[in-house]
Amino acid sequence: MAAPQKNAVSVTQKFQRLFDQYNRRFFGGRLPCYTVVISDRFTGGRHDRRHRTIFLNPAQASGKLLLHEMAHAAANDRHGKNWQSEMQRLISLGARVKCELEGYLRTNRPIGMPQILGQFEDAAFARVSWHDARTNIGYENGLVDATGAPSDRSAANFLRTKAFSSWRKGWAARKREDACAKSLETS
Repeated sequence: MAAPQKNAVSVTQKFQRLFDQYNRRFFGGRLPCYTVVISDRFTGGRHDRRHRTIFLNPAQASGKLLLHEMAHAAANDRHGKNWQSEMQRLISLGARVKCELEGYLRTNRPIGMPQILGQFEDAAFARVSWHDARTNIGYENGLVDATGAPSDRSAANFLRTKAFSSWRKGWAARKREDACAKSLETS
């Protein structure tokens, strides 16, 4: 048990040092001190401005993901125009984050209500809990902040009604498929 803890500490220290290097190189030291935490609490990464913490999932932790989250800290934006401009600025300074940016350009991501609702339904069918779907899909689409709080009343209403209804539809489809598979096993 001691070895994994030591390894986790060294990985955390590595990314904390990388944060300091990137802050000097790409941000001129203007970002406040953030604590980098390696945690599987979130998929990918998360930026928590209030607690000045950047969370990186150990399976996906990379310098690119760290810069992605640092751009959130600098832009005070989810994946909107300010964040995209910050990512463009990083690219112009030599940061290799073009692929990180391309996934969030308006032309490349589902932004319509039907696509977002489909993401909730698909998540439930894949056995993703409502809490995790709401947190992850909501964050990716600007409906919730890094803590999971709705971004505004409209987002809260959308999540409470339409998104939850779509998630329940996917959950019901998963239950039907599981029941069908179980009945075939017993036949």
